[in-house]
Amino acid sequence: MNTTIYLTTRYKSTRLSGKHVMKINGHTVTDILIGRLKRCKIPIIMCIPDTPEDVEHMKPIAERNGIGFFAGEPTNIIKRHVDCCKANDVSWVINTDGDDTLLCPETINAVAQFIKEHFDANIPVKTSGLPLGLNVIAYPVSHIANINYDCDTNWGAQILSNKYYEIKFKYDTNLRLTLDYIEDFHVIEDILTNCKRNIVVGGVCAYLKKNKYIAGLNQFRNKEYFERLERLSK
Repeated sequence: MNTTIYLTTRYKSTRLSGKHVMKINGHTVTDILIGRLKRCKIPIIMCIPDTPEDVEHMKPIAERNGIGFFAGEPTNIIKRHVDCCKANDVSWVINTDGDDTLLCPETINAVAQFIKEHFDANIPVKTSGLPLGLNVIAYPVSHIANINYDCDTNWGAQILSNKYYEIKFKYDTNLRLTLDYIEDFHVIEDILTNCKRNIVVGGVCAYLKKNKYIAGLNQFRNKEYFERLERLSK
C-alpha cells in the first residue's frame, strides 16, 4: 500500500487573485502548508491543473520544498488524481486543499493510521468536527477510477456520495479557517504570527476563543461561500 498526501492546488482564483502565493512572514501560504504537511512523514505530491500559468507559479514551490509534482486535467480534479496515482503508483490518497493553510499534522496522521488499519476495505475516509478548512478526505484510487464528474467544485462530495468511514473530532466547527477572501487571509496571518500553538487544532481553537475579534473577521463570508458552492455544484 502506497499512501500519499496530495496537495490539490492551483494558481488562478476569481475571489482572491494569486492567493496561493500570498506571503506571511516572508513565506507563501503554500510553502507554509507544505511545511506543516511534512511533519507527517508521508510522501507529498503537489497536484495542479496543467496550464502554463499554474506550472509557472506553482512548480517552483514544489521544487524548492522537495516534494512531488504532477500537472494534469485542468478542471476534472478526480481524473487528475487518477492519472497522478497511475503515474506515481499511489494506492491511497489523503487529499489536502491549497486553500487550507492551517491543516494540522494530527489530523493527517489520524487519517493515515486509520487507512493503515482499514486499507483493504476500499472505502473513503473523512474527518468531521473540525473548523472549516481543517477537515480532509482520503480514498483509494480504485474508488475514484470510475467517477465521472468533470468539475473542480464540490468534487469531494462525489467521492463521499455513498458509504464512507468517518473520523470524528470535537472542536469548534463555527470557525472559518479556509482561504477564499482577503478577510480569511487576515485571520490566517494573525494566527500564524501570534498563536504559538498554531500547529495543533486545539491551540488554534483556544487562541480564537480568546481572541474573538480575530475569529469574527471573516464570519460574514460564510453565507456567500456556501451559496457559491451550491450554485457551482449544479
